[in-house]
Amino acid sequence: MLMPTMDVKTWSKSNRMMLTLKMLQGRLQVVERLTLSEPTQECYLGLCRTMSWDVRHTGGGVLFMDGGSRITPSIEFDRSFFFGSFFNGRNKVVRPTLLCDEQYDYNKTASKQRMKGPKGPKNPIPINRFNVFDAMQHERLVITEGAIMQLEEEMYEHKLHLLPPHIRNQLPERGYLDSETLGDCVPSLRTIQMEAAARTEEWKVVCIKIC
Repeated sequence: MLMPTMDVKTWSKSNRMMLTLKMLQGRLQVVERLTLSEPTQECYLGLCRTMSWDVRHTGGGVLFMDGGSRITPSIEFDRSFFFGSFFNGRNKVVRPTLLCDEQYDYNKTASKQRMKGPKGPKNPIPINRFNVFDAMQHERLVITEGAIMQLEEEMYEHKLHLLPPHIRNQLPERGYLDSETLGDCVPSLRTIQMEAAARTEEWKVVCIKIC
């Protein structure tokens, strides 16, 4: 299979189109969070049966985008759900991002030509990121609330550039463009996330002292 050679902008556009298509088809499901009581396949398959997620080889498949809950969004997977999802079926867990890495050449040295295949720049399919190929192979897309929040922050600057120029030029005058992403204002304090992170770090310190 040939590796895609599109740039980051085109890759992100194709991912946004696929997300929109999943939503229009009614195959997008939003959940509060993805977690298991124990990191086992039994708990994972029990959750799939409860939620009517068909993760069998012959089933439609489920693509999970785990970004944490609304109160504690995270780019890291929930460990119990991630280890429990090691099931030999049609399922996959990806990170909450629509971007990919820049193109780079595997074969900059002669030693890598034997290991990495044909020459030339390649844009590798992200192993643990959302992409069109995985979305087409899995019928249902399950996204957590924390993943939606992270996608909104990631696409905020893109949404501003989509506005017509005459409307975008009026936003600073009316005070609608005070964006921390563009550096126009001080970043807002996310009190809930900061409180949850502080409690997590405090709990880690307590556990270390006890051990």
